Amino acid sequence: MRVPEYSGNLRANFIHIPKEIEEANGIRIFGRLIKSIIFTTDVAIIRNSNADAVIAVYP
Repeated sequence: MRVPEYSGNLRANFIHIPKEIEEANGIRIFGRLIKSIIFTTDVAIIRNSNADAVIAVYP
């Protein structure tokens, strides 16, 4: 069975975390391994990134 796939224009500008982060040890918080953190309050950037965690500070 083939699963249909859709890729629109909104996902074209995906923010990829560098490949070197996969080799990092990371930090374990509440049982979850975190290797990459993105610092932003923009929901579109959060949604279009592959970071393990988000730090969002409301000004």
